[in-house]
Amino acid sequence: MTALNRQLRTWANAAAALTRGAQLDNLDGTMFGPTHRLLRGIADLARYLREGDADALEAARGHLLRVVRNEVGLSDVDTRWVAGHLLALADGISESSIWAVLPLDVPPAVKQAFTLSRQPVLTLWPPQRALIAHPTMSPLNQMTSRLLVSVPTSAGKTLLAQMIICAHTAQDDRGVCYVTPLRSLGREMRQTLKSRLSYLDRQLGADLPDGFGTQHSDGTDQEDANGVSGQLPHVEVMTPERLMNALRQSPQETLSRFSLFIIDEAHLIAQSGGRGLLLEGLLTLLDASGARLMLLSGVMGNAASLAAWTSAGQGEVLFTHEWRAPRRLHILATTDKIEESRTVVAGSRGAQDKTRYDLRAHLAVRPTRATEQHLVTSNDTPIGHLVIGADNKRKAGKGTIHRPRTRRRPGWPRCCFGQAAY
Repeated sequence: MTALNRQLRTWANAAAALTRGAQLDNLDGTMFGPTHRLLRGIADLARYLREGDADALEAARGHLLRVVRNEVGLSDVDTRWVAGHLLALADGISESSIWAVLPLDVPPAVKQAFTLSRQPVLTLWPPQRALIAHPTMSPLNQMTSRLLVSVPTSAGKTLLAQMIICAHTAQDDRGVCYVTPLRSLGREMRQTLKSRLSYLDRQLGADLPDGFGTQHSDGTDQEDANGVSGQLPHVEVMTPERLMNALRQSPQETLSRFSLFIIDEAHLIAQSGGRGLLLEGLLTLLDASGARLMLLSGVMGNAASLAAWTSAGQGEVLFTHEWRAPRRLHILATTDKIEESRTVVAGSRGAQDKTRYDLRAHLAVRPTRATEQHLVTSNDTPIGHLVIGADNKRKAGKGTIHRPRTRRRPGWPRCCFGQAAY
């Protein structure tokens, strides 16, 4: 986003200089008019996503619509095509952006913590939007005291946890404890939260070993993630083992310090052995504490039972959603020679004859591990040519042998391995 903003400023300065040099009020009606309007539309879309300015979104629609309708000068097909797609994108953005989804009572600083940070989040996925807009189970509502979120992997649970943490700590003086049994997820969460919490003037606790609980071994208050001691950090990221040690060392202080506990990977409670028993014990203690308790999990078979146990008769607490994140589509792009196009090219000055073939594109698509589909372009529209010498080696020019490759027509991509999301 930073690079885009920098480029947009460069383009805007160039357009302003061009307008002054031509002694015009604007570039409408010139050959640069459509491109200038397109760039203004992009700039306004970016401003809406960053700052939530509804007027900027409407201005973007206006610029793009004028390009599509050819109202600002004769535009090429590519410019109108891009403007048309961005116009459709603007409609989706108006429903899925951070500014459209998060409730009005959520402080603007919380929204900016996601749209302006080093890892900006500008739009939300369907499960996230559905949960936040839920009339009785929205985790951003301080009245929601119990919640179990069970959605497929890669549906956005980690980002959802970050939003819950930021919204809660911005409106509650007591802290938030995020618990994950996976150290890799804890490191990822800690790295991302540190920058987001800075927009809210909130501190993140330091990364301590499991045995320390919430204090150093000498009993003094711990430092935050920036090395500042004194005031207790507003947010802690812990493993279940560290939280249990904290509860053993100082149960009353720990429970009174945090008003929200988020337990990630809650499905691990079903594991036999130590970790499953540890999570069950933690949930029992936290459930009786009176603090808000949010459980995040992938799809789990006993979600209803866990929700019933967690709710304690408080009503509906289980949220599920069938939406899955875009899958990866594996594609192998190669070329095939068209046998029917075989042509013998006579060698010049005594050189040996060569054989020339037209080429067509061949895409091997694997939607799933068990299925494979093959797509080819028409023989009537070859994408290039293959020349083979008498020694049956590919030739790229007179007397020169190159690594196997093909000549490409302008605009065609190189043959390669690729992945695409759909």
